[in-house]
Amino acid sequence: MAITISGNGIVEANLADNAVTLAKMASGTDGEILTYDASGNPVAVSVGTDGQVLTSTGVGSPPAFETAAGGDNTPSFKAKLSGTQVLAHGTIELVAFATEVFDTDTAFTNTASNYKFTVPSGEAGKYCFFFMNRIQHMTDGSKADFMIRINGSTDVEKASHAAHTQHLSGTVVCIADLNVGDYVQCYIYQNSGSDKNLYATTNFGGWKLI
Repeated sequence: MAITISGNGIVEANLADNAVTLAKMASGTDGEILTYDASGNPVAVSVGTDGQVLTSTGVGSPPAFETAAGGDNTPSFKAKLSGTQVLAHGTIELVAFATEVFDTDTAFTNTASNYKFTVPSGEAGKYCFFFMNRIQHMTDGSKADFMIRINGSTDVEKASHAAHTQHLSGTVVCIADLNVGDYVQCYIYQNSGSDKNLYATTNFGGWKLI
């Protein structure tokens, strides 16, 4: 069969199917992906970084490697008491989480009068928090309130438990929509008539959802 060669090279009709092997393709960069641009011409997608995903950028532009939104659930943290904390009767007490278990974005403060998680720059969104605690036994008829608060005053979630002669355990879980700079803390109120111990098994943690 005659092969027709035009000014631009071999005519497409004369090129057999599957005739172009990988060896005959132009060299590229390791990790690039071939696709088409808005004009329908072949184009290489630039190499991403480890952990990124290939994402559609919409009609009119080729896909791109981008960091997955909310893919790793960070910022995240967990903190606990360093020892027993004394809770005064009839007083709302800030829980002193002085020991960090982990803190991915250095967003938890474990110093006196703070003990809070603060939303870092660029990380506004919805977060899940948990507050697990255990208090010394209290008199019948008294109660304990466990609170997760935003910015020191707004209760995101609050749980009240009637006390009894056994040690009292409680868990509070909440989801909050937070802005950059918002901070979250845990508080406890108990009205047993005397000071009570909050045990070291008490802990506080959270992570970003989206």
